[in-house]
Amino acid sequence: MSMSTSPIVGTSSRSSHLRSPWRFAARSVIVLTRCCRDAPGRARVLAAEKPESKMDYINLPKAVENFIAATNAHDANALAAVFGDGATVRDDGATYAGEAEIREWIQVHLINPKIVITPTSFAGDRLVASGDGEFPGGPLSFAFVFGIKDDQITDLVIDPV
Repeated sequence: MSMSTSPIVGTSSRSSHLRSPWRFAARSVIVLTRCCRDAPGRARVLAAEKPESKMDYINLPKAVENFIAATNAHDANALAAVFGDGATVRDDGATYAGEAEIREWIQVHLINPKIVITPTSFAGDRLVASGDGEFPGGPLSFAFVFGIKDDQITDLVIDPV
């Protein structure tokens, strides 16, 4: 079993001394990403709502893992690369289709507000996560429903939870 380690995605205020290129998410949420490749395209992500609580594993498809990593790194090009040809995104009452519209959506809805996604659960094709960034009222919970083919996102629907 090969093991790779990713930087901290979120942290509690007690560990804010850690240096990382990642923007920290909700102060009370800690998510450590340590990928253990159990099967191609799958990773285990450790997640806990409080540092004192028991850690649980969340199995994520590679495309979802890449979506979260690129979003949290605020990397528009890496994020666009996660989407396949002809992909669509439905978010906030609008549909974005094709590369140009999805790139615009990425910039306006994820990069500019510096969104950080902190996964809380994943089942079937549905990721529930906390989203925080430079917008009023955050962090907020969202459901991300992914259509995936060949490790790329073909369809993404985002709704508040």
